[in-house]
Amino acid sequence: MKVVQINTMTNKTNLKSSYYNKRKKHVVVHVEDYFDPSAGYQINELLMLNIKYQDEVHLITSTDMSPFHKDYDEQKDIEFSKKYNVIVHRLEKFFKFSYRIYFRGLFKKIKNINPDLVFLHSIGDFKDLVLWKKKKDYIIVRDCHMSW
Repeated sequence: MKVVQINTMTNKTNLKSSYYNKRKKHVVVHVEDYFDPSAGYQINELLMLNIKYQDEVHLITSTDMSPFHKDYDEQKDIEFSKKYNVIVHRLEKFFKFSYRIYFRGLFKKIKNINPDLVFLHSIGDFKDLVLWKKKKDYIIVRDCHMSW
């Protein structure tokens, strides 16, 4: 196992580019409650890195754009997907509590994608614990954006 330190501001890594061509391609799923393709948030930068790694990358998110004060625009998702080779899945929300989104069909969608890695972003909502209980053969990474 190799650990790669990535500087998302410069897209530089500590490994030679030949490594990317030889390594196994992975299926990576990012889950983010809210996503704006034109924003410069951490999730956007991580997804943009796929150009370098060429993994099969999926983003599961909602159509709720209220934190960005704009309406959902499917065309922006299509442009982002083509430019960065990321598959964007917009799921309906089952319900919303505070800023937490609970998706309809999230766990089934993840199972159908059959990922090597699931990266959960946003604030603590315990999706990671549900996945851990159902866990099959993938790694779960949790990036919590709230101070406990």
